[in-house]
Amino acid sequence: MRNIIFTILIVSVAMVSSQVRADEPLELPVQKTVSSPDSSIIAISDPVLSTTKIINNKTKKLLWQIPGWHRWLFVANDGKHVVTGYGGMNLIPRDYDKYNSNYLLEERKEN
Repeated sequence: MRNIIFTILIVSVAMVSSQVRADEPLELPVQKTVSSPDSSIIAISDPVLSTTKIINNKTKKLLWQIPGWHRWLFVANDGKHVVTGYGGMNLIPRDYDKYNSNYLLEERKEN
């Protein structure tokens, strides 16, 4: 009985470990659209244009934009705040800058 359980355990671990993708390069940049928690605001981050547009989802009006493409970001319901994350996600280069920020709060400036 112990041998059967051990064999099942080894086979299970082998199957799961074949699905793990550790130490692979990040996916290539693609256009990404995210919405605020209440879906009233969307952000479209475009690697070709190297810009992220913040848009009112109901009226489709461009509210503002921030420079650069962002691999991941979070948009507030008010449409005035966006949090962007470090583009390397959890992959930090060996020669990293110790002052590099993992998160950046972008705030819409009123004209």
